Amino acid sequence: MTPSARYQPLLAVVFLVAALWFIHATLVSGQVDTRNANTAAWDAAAAQKETLRQMKAADDDLAQFHARLPKQTDLPKMVAFVSETAEAHRLPIPSVTYDHEEVEAPGLTAVSISFDVTGDYLDVRHFINALERSDLFLVIQQLTLTAANGEADNDRVRLQIRMTAYMQKADAPDRNRAKQNPGRIG
Repeated sequence: MTPSARYQPLLAVVFLVAALWFIHATLVSGQVDTRNANTAAWDAAAAQKETLRQMKAADDDLAQFHARLPKQTDLPKMVAFVSETAEAHRLPIPSVTYDHEEVEAPGLTAVSISFDVTGDYLDVRHFINALERSDLFLVIQQLTLTAANGEADNDRVRLQIRMTAYMQKADAPDRNRAKQNPGRIG
């Protein structure tokens, strides 16, 4: 037997191993690429699902916030609350001015409420605290605190206040009812 004939089975085995290794490497790399593509698609879908979950939560929060706002027709009640709160803190309000403001949010309106009160500094401070802690959505826009002119007591101050009350428009559809019946509004 010649030396080259002796190595023919070994060469055939080496060639077969090399061919199987090439086929295996090609199949495995294709599977890895497919697995990587599937993983990337899964991650993208999971990120999109999380974004949609966050958007739904934000929409639910906004609907809940909107539902807690008083109706535009409740403005007299709101003014009465401010007046009663002032009187409870020994701060009579001689007059109140109102001004409607445009709001970009659909279904909402804003009313600017301005007035002056004069009284003891601690009463004024407690009055402001009571307004800020109320369930009404009142935003204090401007405060001007000055010494009361002509008052004998140095503890008396004059407060000029302008706040904005946000309310649901009278003709705005109920967001919660619209969410329950998507085909109908109001």
